Amino acid sequence: GKREYVRVYEPLRPSEEAVKITLLSDRAFQYYLERRWQEAIALYRELTDIMKDDPVSEIFIERCKYFKENDP
Repeated sequence: GKREYVRVYEPLRPSEEAVKITLLSDRAFQYYLERRWQEAIALYRELTDIMKDDPVSEIFIERCKYFKENDP
């Protein structure tokens, strides 16, 4: 037998929900970078509906609200 461990990876097909989360996250962050605060907030809220305890989306919602009132 071998004396060293070998990691074996199995590619997994992402679920429809995982694909949706990825697409929403990408689009929301793009809106954030483009300073389209309201659109970003809407998508980040949609993400929090899917992932109830998502701290990242909550942080970005707060940042967008702040930047909406205080242009960076």
